[in-house]
Amino acid sequence: MSNVYQILSIGILSLNNLFINIAGQGEPLLVLHGWGMNHTIWLPVKQILEENYTVTWLDLPGHGQNKAYEADNLEQMVAAVHDVCDRGTHVMGWSLGGLIAQRLAYLYPAEIKSLILVATTPSFVQRATWSHAMVDSVLDTFVANLEEDYAMTLKRFLSLQFMGVKDMQPTLKLLREAIVATAPTIAALRAGLRILKETDLRQQLCTFHKRLWILGEMDRLVPRQLAIDLLAMNADDQLHIIKGAGHAPFVSHPDIFAHHVTEFLSHVRS
Repeated sequence: MSNVYQILSIGILSLNNLFINIAGQGEPLLVLHGWGMNHTIWLPVKQILEENYTVTWLDLPGHGQNKAYEADNLEQMVAAVHDVCDRGTHVMGWSLGGLIAQRLAYLYPAEIKSLILVATTPSFVQRATWSHAMVDSVLDTFVANLEEDYAMTLKRFLSLQFMGVKDMQPTLKLLREAIVATAPTIAALRAGLRILKETDLRQQLCTFHKRLWILGEMDRLVPRQLAIDLLAMNADDQLHIIKGAGHAPFVSHPDIFAHHVTEFLSHVRS
């Protein structure tokens, strides 16, 4: 994995003013990254996913190759993603991308075949009867730090994602370089933090089935205890907690992560 983040995607095409990358073979899979990142964060699982699925890699509005595309709230983000989403697509969303995926499936249930929700939650902050989440002051601190030192805030956020995960320093260094080199706009970062703080999709979960959750045992942002709440709301959901993983299990544990994804999607197909 020493040089995996030095690879940049090619074969870009423009659709409705959004740049996307489509590669692979098989059923369609749309992949959404999280706050402050871009689609290159998925490179550790890129090859194995493309061997099994036709994958659409998308940089969210204001991020990566789509810096010029503006989206100020969750509904605008969802609308942008829906523009590149084929009917019958499996959607995989990580962190902020998971919120977008959940809302997308709620609004367009007939168009989404299944959801894979990675280190995400229907509500990132604590609310009444919802304790397995961040206190909102954590996000307030990110907002304040963002205004003070944009680049350092991104680097600290990356470090937080792998806190407690073994042997991640070399990969973390490469990730920092890759993300900062194609850093998102500060407007997109502000909007993303606002979405993370304000969004509560708990009441919408019961309207969609065929859903897999993947959490990291060591995640500091989406605690593993969330599994109790998720399964209490939807006992038919599938859920895996990857031992030793943090907020980005597909980076630290790509093989077991890919196994869970392909196993779930094979059952959905059958």
